Amino acid sequence: MRMQRFGAVCAAGVVAAAGLAQGQVEVIYAGDPESGKAAVPDRPDLVFRAPLASFQRLAGSSNGANWAFKAFADKTDGSETGIDILVTGSGVNGQTFIAEDDSADFLPNFTGWDFFDSDIGVANDGRVYFGYRAQGGTVTNANNEGLAVYNPTTNEFTDLVNGADIAPGAMISSGNGNFGNSLRVTAVTGNDNAIVYAGNLSVGFNLNRGVWLGFPLSSQPILQIGTEVGPNDFLRTIRAIGNSSALSADGTAWAHLGAIRFGEHPGDPAFQPRDVVYVTGNIEIEAGDLIGGQPVDALNAVSMSDNGTWFVIGRFENGDSFASQGTNLILRSGDTVPGGATGEVVDTISVIKGYDNGDRLWILNTTGPDGDSRVVVLNDTVLARQGDPVDLNGNGQFDNDTFIRAFNTNNLFLGADDFVYAIINIEAGDGSNRGNAFVRMATDPAPTCPADLNGDGVVDADDFFLFLQLFADGDPRADINNDGVIDADDFFEYLNLFAQGC
Repeated sequence: MRMQRFGAVCAAGVVAAAGLAQGQVEVIYAGDPESGKAAVPDRPDLVFRAPLASFQRLAGSSNGANWAFKAFADKTDGSETGIDILVTGSGVNGQTFIAEDDSADFLPNFTGWDFFDSDIGVANDGRVYFGYRAQGGTVTNANNEGLAVYNPTTNEFTDLVNGADIAPGAMISSGNGNFGNSLRVTAVTGNDNAIVYAGNLSVGFNLNRGVWLGFPLSSQPILQIGTEVGPNDFLRTIRAIGNSSALSADGTAWAHLGAIRFGEHPGDPAFQPRDVVYVTGNIEIEAGDLIGGQPVDALNAVSMSDNGTWFVIGRFENGDSFASQGTNLILRSGDTVPGGATGEVVDTISVIKGYDNGDRLWILNTTGPDGDSRVVVLNDTVLARQGDPVDLNGNGQFDNDTFIRAFNTNNLFLGADDFVYAIINIEAGDGSNRGNAFVRMATDPAPTCPADLNGDGVVDADDFFLFLQLFADGDPRADINNDGVIDADDFFEYLNLFAQGC
């Protein structure tokens, strides 16, 4: 299990022989051809597009071992651009498991693909859940849209839900009760747990959004617009359902954002809709509630750790941004940035991800004596900052005129290997756009003497035999070159380090 990390920011510099310096950004894929990493894996005829954004939604498995994302690619011969692709992997190794120009042979009666949804999820065993629109059906009855899962172990696809399927347990005022043409997977955890969002149910206008647990799907929606949420002096019904949701690792706890309305005349100013967060069926925070002594105005995002601890980002009535663990305030506008520069304070909070061991991962917008900034923070360490240089081609030098432009909200997670995986926007020194990149950031300082595995200050036979044991056991510490695979390359790299000594 990871131990909670604390420490000062390390200046990014030349990549250490046996790992990255703390906060060092390692580019895994980038659309910019100068990176040398624009080739789409397993598709020699495709490259990630640039300078338009290549990488969209990034998902990480609840155990932090796997990742998946949607991206856009161009043909190497220039004949076609903006091709939808889905990529999955672990560490720095990925595979493209489906592309827009592939056949749709696992779906009956369809000839190809129109697009894949940006919402994507990956389970602990590597299976990837995704939404699609296929060619050959009709939008009218939604039989061309659905959700599917890819199993990398068997290289097989399974169709899970189709838009023309009957939505189990949904309330109907008119229509035929189908899921409709806006299905999404908004959260995936464990092996078979997911949240499925249907944004255009064919059940009547005022009931047309719902959320189910699956797979297989729950017998009735856990939330549906227009349904009553609890007895009161006034009618309380679900007014809106957002697409920010979260699950515990075992799928028994869930959280979702939405809004409720009051009374029989919702146009009355006295009964305007209020933002709420639902946690396993109960409203836990409602606009107007006090968090840290301040009334809540809006709720923006929700996340959850494996054990079901939930976190919310929102806005107070005075305009301040806040983050809470449950209903307990943990950070707000004006607070000192954890690990930040002298005088740097929080402006707004974009992301919080909490983990069972106490780790907290943030994206914060900040203000300070040196101006506004945007940072990625793990606990009390700033790992990366807007304007930091990026070693685009991985040669150990910042010689590509490449800098961090922005961090994509919700497109990051803390991996089981103690790297933070993220999608970032990059730019040249003159501010011109260089597209975006899929990267990882080291969270621990690189060892000052990487061959000294036992940390006794001496490189000797004890270190060599320790490495042999780690190598034989497949221990992650034997992955000397940090490529996610323990193989002969690591063995010979360690021999080089051992020969160099300290």
